[in-house]
Amino acid sequence: MYVQARFGKKVRKQSLSNPDSSFYIAKLNEKAIGYLKINFGNSQADVKDPNGMEIERIYILCEYLGKNAGKMHLDKALESARKKNLNYV
Repeated sequence: MYVQARFGKKVRKQSLSNPDSSFYIAKLNEKAIGYLKINFGNSQADVKDPNGMEIERIYILCEYLGKNAGKMHLDKALESARKKNLNYV
C-alpha cells in the first residue's frame, strides 16, 4: 500500500509534471543506477519556503553505494540551489 501511495502511476505523473520538482537520473555506462528528487516552493513537504530547497529523495542501487553516486546527486542538488540563489537546502 505504501509503494502504491507514494510511487503509483498517478503520483508519478503528478510529480513529473510539477514545475517545482526536479528529477535527475544517475547513469553509468547507460545503466540507471540512482535518482534524485528535489523540491522548491510549495512542492516542499514541510517548510515551503521560497528561499529554500528540499532534497526529497536520493536513491542509489546497492551495488553502487560507496562509489560516489550519492555524492554526485548531492552536488547536483547544491548546484541547483546555488543557481536559484537559495538560502538553504
